[in-house]
Amino acid sequence: REIEMVSGNVPIKKGRRYGIGRTSEAISTSSSQHSVSSSSILQYIDRMKTELDEERTKRRAIEEELHRVTVFISNLCPEQFSATQTQPDSATQSPDDRCF
Repeated sequence: REIEMVSGNVPIKKGRRYGIGRTSEAISTSSSQHSVSSSSILQYIDRMKTELDEERTKRRAIEEELHRVTVFISNLCPEQFSATQTQPDSATQSPDDRCF
């Protein structure tokens, strides 16, 4: 009650009370944050978790397929597909040395 009496007697300039600044009644409710129900947030989180699990499953399947292809190719051309071997120099490599 005393605050109302004091703030009522303070001059307002450009939407601010001199020496006090903006008060809550001066703030527009249209600029306040949009309220979201907790159930919609939980549904969104559950949906995102499901999508993340699906993406992880897809990634694992792709990584497994990549590994199988890598093993297959390395068995076909072990001297060309060694992880420890340096890349051959194309200028000194003969066409017969290539696997493909």
